Amino acid sequence: MSLPQNDHQSKTNHERRALIAPQITQCSCLTGTGRSAIAVVAVRGPDAQEVLQRCSRLAVDQPASVGQVRLGHWTGPDAIQTDPSPATNHPDETVVITAITANHWEIHCHGGTAAIERILADLQHCGAQWVREIRTESPLIITEAEAVLARCLTEKTAAVALAQVRGALLEWAVQWQSQPTSPEILATVKSEAQTILRSAEWTMRIAQPWKIVLVGKPNVGKSSLLNALVGFDRSITFDQAGTTRDVLHTETVIAGVPVRLSDTAGIRDSGEPIEAEGMRRALHAANTADLVIQVEDATSQQPVDFFSLHSSIPQIHVLNKVDLVESRQTLSENDVATSAMTGVGMEALVTLLGQKLLQHAPKPSEPVVLNERQHDLMTQIATSSPEFQLTAKLEALIGEVLQ
Repeated sequence: MSLPQNDHQSKTNHERRALIAPQITQCSCLTGTGRSAIAVVAVRGPDAQEVLQRCSRLAVDQPASVGQVRLGHWTGPDAIQTDPSPATNHPDETVVITAITANHWEIHCHGGTAAIERILADLQHCGAQWVREIRTESPLIITEAEAVLARCLTEKTAAVALAQVRGALLEWAVQWQSQPTSPEILATVKSEAQTILRSAEWTMRIAQPWKIVLVGKPNVGKSSLLNALVGFDRSITFDQAGTTRDVLHTETVIAGVPVRLSDTAGIRDSGEPIEAEGMRRALHAANTADLVIQVEDATSQQPVDFFSLHSSIPQIHVLNKVDLVESRQTLSENDVATSAMTGVGMEALVTLLGQKLLQHAPKPSEPVVLNERQHDLMTQIATSSPEFQLTAKLEALIGEVLQ
């Protein structure tokens, strides 16, 4: 994606997008509460770099520059020899350190509570003040990104939100805002806005799990397949039709994307009221899913008969129990043959699921929209006319500075 470049403008844009550091040095955990793979701790203020130097050492003995991502070791404060308190008496821990600005640094560490508390305690020992949330003068577009980042559940989705916190979309808007409006400029901006919108369906929901629903006739192995995907017995399995009566949910991560897997009642002709209600709920869950796994039994003597669902819902067709048949049917690119009991085909199924889930995912550093407000304004920019007030819409996208 092209961006206009010149030295004077770059300096102006940098000043516009930089988060203004507080007058005292503060530290805070940017990521949400609870266990996670990676946590991000921010240090901002006039002594941020000095505090970090006292608590850590870089793997390569060279000063870190703004924008660099550097591997390092968290050693604790240099006062450890004179202060053997529990907060400082810990072995080294591998971390990733990056400078957002000269007075704004981030430490990426293990997401466990103990690791986060240790780093925050060490920073406070060196003079940084812990705050629940570092209040800075940030435009709305940054505040919105911080809110999304706090709710992200995986490293992959958090990386997309973190890029926006660091100003990916803000920088895009500011750089075009400073350009004189001309037909050529407007055409380029519209084209780039359209590119950003291609990933909107994915990026606007990165703070919540994708809904994957398993449907099929009774006894095709839906429950066994769900158990195999999550690695434990979440669903009850029994060779009697109607075992699953309600929609059963469990959450996991596939290809770095949080997902909510739903097992459903088998679809068949039945006059039993409770089973009929279960089937109604199963079809409703399938028609409101982000992705549907339709499961058939490879041992069935009848032709494969997948259900007709809404055409906009991505689907994967699974021919299960292939360990019980001698020959396999020819499958299309959206089909996979599995045995939930032996594990045959499960790796192929997970790979195909990952491809579907990441089909519209952007690169982590790209500017993206994260909510309806940003999407609506970006859509107006992408479909604008020659008389369109581009500067005003870019200003609206950036939003007011919030204290």
